[in-house]
Amino acid sequence: MRRWLTARAKHPQMPYAARGPLWVTERSGAALTGNGIYQMLHRRTVQAGYPRDAVRPHLFRHTCAHEFLVAGGSESDLLALAGWKDRSMLQRYGASMAEERALLAIQRSGFGDRY
Repeated sequence: MRRWLTARAKHPQMPYAARGPLWVTERSGAALTGNGIYQMLHRRTVQAGYPRDAVRPHLFRHTCAHEFLVAGGSESDLLALAGWKDRSMLQRYGASMAEERALLAIQRSGFGDRY
């Protein structure tokens, strides 16, 4: 992300990079639409040798939520950082990898090693 922000600040169409949209088109510097982000991800995914639909924008949110919780982040902090208003989003984004987090938690606790 740091590399992108540095490159973005040097973009010829982004004289106001610090205040402009985070993702911009190459030609005009206009903000990418949701559809534009999907198209860019699909193109880059294929270039990397993966199936076109292997990467989706929301997969990043799922992964970010999972990694934050695995690292010991609190659910209330995740709610605030992600801009979610209620716990239903936390359950939605956290559920996909909840079993993995539970297994990691039991390993860290050493519970199985005590008996």
